[in-house]
Amino acid sequence: MMASLTFSGTGQRYHYDFSSGGDMVNGGQLCHKELAPGIWGMISGNGNADETVSVADKNDVWNPEGGLSGYCAGDFNLDGFVDNNDKLEQWTVNAGRQSQVTGSWTCGQPFADIRDGRIYGTILIGNQCWMSQNLNAGTMIIGTTNMTHNGITEKYCYYNSNVHCRNYGGLYQWNEMMQYLTNPGVQGICPGNWHLPADGEWCQLEQSVDSTIQCNVIGWRGLNGGLHLMRGGTSGCDAIMAGRRTTSGYFSFIGAYTYFWTSSRENISICYPDAHRQHALGQPGLFQ
Repeated sequence: MMASLTFSGTGQRYHYDFSSGGDMVNGGQLCHKELAPGIWGMISGNGNADETVSVADKNDVWNPEGGLSGYCAGDFNLDGFVDNNDKLEQWTVNAGRQSQVTGSWTCGQPFADIRDGRIYGTILIGNQCWMSQNLNAGTMIIGTTNMTHNGITEKYCYYNSNVHCRNYGGLYQWNEMMQYLTNPGVQGICPGNWHLPADGEWCQLEQSVDSTIQCNVIGWRGLNGGLHLMRGGTSGCDAIMAGRRTTSGYFSFIGAYTYFWTSSRENISICYPDAHRQHALGQPGLFQ
């Protein structure tokens, strides 16, 4: 573990508290984990010491040592035994994270949401950095219930099943996503250091993958931007068809379409003076 800040002290005695914050080690939150509110420690689970907690640590280290006791590389929680607790409480939580000093984080590397430990991939498209997985943050509520400004991040899961949230990410109403603010580009429900893209940022993304797109067109637009952003497309975004929750509280279009809010509001008519922009994938083009 390497300190990210300069040591201070007198004579030959120095004090440095690695546990006091996520930025206290070189590598930041990729190399550190919030073990309890305000208390940080090093990432466990990297049994083969290759700097990344991966499936190899489970298959090549933990599996062969299962049931052993003593000082073992597969004893990820350091309790003297190699058992399911090591896999479930340490390896599963930290899979995908860097466990040793790797320098500054760059787009394309995974990151951890310190609120719940979930790991998200990232992708650089053009000069923009995007998460390559749908956010799955918050507490599930039933689809027929509206989200409220109650200090708790709430989410919908397709068919009211947490399994769908794990596979496809959460579904959110616009106000909840924005955390009841209205200015474009706010953090909203995003992890720290991330924000909700405004309409102009979506336009830039779309034109990065399909130069024929005209961002002032409402409806399906472009030739193949959707294909490039879908799973298996050339952009690396790999968007999955997560469906939607309707305003009446029901779910539809899983496996066929996916919908992304923007943080921009658009006054489009006197009948709908407070419309919110969203983008849909499910055909070769893109829909706004």
